[in-house]
Amino acid sequence: MEQCWNEISKMKLGEYAMYYVLKELDKKENQNIFDLLFYILFSIPTEGFYSMIKSSAETLPLLKEMEEGDIHIYNFRFNKEFVA
Repeated sequence: MEQCWNEISKMKLGEYAMYYVLKELDKKENQNIFDLLFYILFSIPTEGFYSMIKSSAETLPLLKEMEEGDIHIYNFRFNKEFVA
């Protein structure tokens, strides 16, 4: 495990690569390595994976159909609505 941690900690991963790694870890065929890699990725002293989790926890807007909406999709009108 230490060798794996050392090798991964040397890598410089961009945001897309980090997203890809997390997405691949979530696949059923990778469940046997999920715990180990998840632990390693979040124990490496970088802000990368933490900032991705933090940004994914931000409130996302939903579209609510409204007659006076500002957003037009296929002859329907919507407004953004933030849900807590």
